[in-house]
Amino acid sequence: MNRKNAFEIIQSLKEKGPSLLEISFLFKFCSEIAYRFLFNKYEKIKDQISFAGLTIEDVAVDSITDLFIRNKYNNNYEIRNSLLRWELPVENEIHAFFFLNKVVTQKVDQYIIGLIKQSDPLFEKIFKSVNYFIAKKGYAKIQYVGTNYIVKGNNSVINKKVISLNEFQKLSEDLISESIEVSIYNLFNYIEIETNFFPAIPLNEFVRLLKKRYCNERNKLDIINNNLPEDNLIIEEMLGEGLRKAIDKINNYYLHKNILTNTEVGTIKSALKDMVIDLRDGGINRGLFLYLEPYIPGLTKELFNKKYQSILDYLLWIMKESIAEELRF
Repeated sequence: MNRKNAFEIIQSLKEKGPSLLEISFLFKFCSEIAYRFLFNKYEKIKDQISFAGLTIEDVAVDSITDLFIRNKYNNNYEIRNSLLRWELPVENEIHAFFFLNKVVTQKVDQYIIGLIKQSDPLFEKIFKSVNYFIAKKGYAKIQYVGTNYIVKGNNSVINKKVISLNEFQKLSEDLISESIEVSIYNLFNYIEIETNFFPAIPLNEFVRLLKKRYCNERNKLDIINNNLPEDNLIIEEMLGEGLRKAIDKINNYYLHKNILTNTEVGTIKSALKDMVIDLRDGGINRGLFLYLEPYIPGLTKELFNKKYQSILDYLLWIMKESIAEELRF
């Protein structure tokens, strides 16, 4: 199958939906793109993952299969949904090939990351922390020529040559600290001042350098079973955000509607802060009555159940829901 055939099928994909024969041709063409991309990348990743007896051809096919499954909501093939979301023009063979190459390499890269995570729990742990940090600190991720890069939030397009993976691996180890924040700052600072490259950090390579630094500093199993240095800050941020949302609800609803007095609001805020400490240290370890009792002298269980139980239940739910939302990063 050639690019001309691919362009014709892309047109069909966009206008009316392809036939099964066209889908079959397109699947084969995308498999070839995936194979070439994976083959070029395999030398760099073969020591980090296990293909469990699968060939490169098998992995290439597995990595793009999701594109050719029908979406349960609109019954479109996922590759058609990707095309309908595509913002650039697809008006010739070059445009069509660019679209397919972009979509396929993204899928392959996601699949490879999944394999690395399965083979290396430490990589997965660091990868999640870095992703959370990127999302919460104003950075962004961009895929460029099949590689995911960390960029500053105001950079939406890479328009200049980026540092190669080989050159990135040769950077001084002094640029990488146990802190994700310090490491990213050091790397951007170096790339912008000492090189002519676009300020972009290859994500997976950055995670590998962090992993190497952590393993040089401590026992690998200790890192897997406990928090990374940055994790404590992330946990504090998550808990703080959950507490803020709960307090906003108290002020904007319960106090505003005179359901609670200023004094009651103060006592409930104190109880919530105690809950946050316990959430940080492993979880809520006592009944809600016992969190509020120290702040309301003479509080009985009967009064608690009648007036405060449902309020505390709801505010605790707000905090937990906020934390769960943050974890989805």
